[in-house]
Amino acid sequence: IAMSDNRPALSRFYSDLRQHRFALIVSRKLNTGTKTGGAFSEENNAWSQDIAAPVLCEYQPVLSLQSNNLQVYAPKTAGTESCP
Repeated sequence: IAMSDNRPALSRFYSDLRQHRFALIVSRKLNTGTKTGGAFSEENNAWSQDIAAPVLCEYQPVLSLQSNNLQVYAPKTAGTESCP
């Protein structure tokens, strides 16, 4: 949905994140960095901007599995700063 810039699907995803619909999210470690060139830079930037950044606004890492480059994210609690 990020690469195709599917705004209706992204809007539903963002709403789910804001409502903390997911008890946990398991993903590779999320990175919001962008690339200016090279292989798959556009894919990286779409993922960083449209998926990783919104997840990190509403969820925080609670467990890291470094051997697999995985993290478990849980909803941020009340009083924890989130993004606009």
